[in-house]
Amino acid sequence: MRLPACMHRCGAMRTSNLRRGMSVLPGFLESPGPMPNCSPSTPTRSVPECPMTTWRSARAFAPVIERWFTNQPGPWTVTHGDFRLDNMLFEIRNGAEPIGVVDWQTILVGPGTVDVSYFIGASLPTEVRRASEKDLVRRYHNGLLERGVPDYSFEQCWNNYRYSAFHGYFMATYAPLLVQRTERGDAMFALWVERVAAQLRDLDSLSVLAQI
Repeated sequence: MRLPACMHRCGAMRTSNLRRGMSVLPGFLESPGPMPNCSPSTPTRSVPECPMTTWRSARAFAPVIERWFTNQPGPWTVTHGDFRLDNMLFEIRNGAEPIGVVDWQTILVGPGTVDVSYFIGASLPTEVRRASEKDLVRRYHNGLLERGVPDYSFEQCWNNYRYSAFHGYFMATYAPLLVQRTERGDAMFALWVERVAAQLRDLDSLSVLAQI
């Protein structure tokens, strides 16, 4: 019974973070480099240093972030929001469970493809993703059908996946502004941005943005 209230609070926080990101990213795209941090505890921070080609998708994404967020396609489920390897523990409880997922502070209701595209885009090396991406999404879709999700074609699932890929791009560019800067963090965010930018290009996700 506590879950809806928890999700409401986390959803409000996630929406608040989204709006802050909307105000920050356009300015960075005009002049990349150090910029104010959104967290008072870390007053200055840089968005990951990557080739400017990596930011081309952001130039198209920034003006429609809010519409993208409010027009999430169905069907919906409970999403983790930060579903990546750093938030997973394997062989937990002395091997009784194969995996445990931690850090649920970004929980929200939305399309399940948000977590799927986020994990595949951020956690897999680009060449591995390219070789297995569609097969992985098809496996996810088959799992939904086996568990009783009705009237959801693979074509719809694939288009939702392409739409959802921008979630990983937003998190990779905005999350660095919220955390303390470290050498490991800089390397992680730079690689993360490059991977999800390549994912957006490969999926032609910008053409999906044009439809909203």
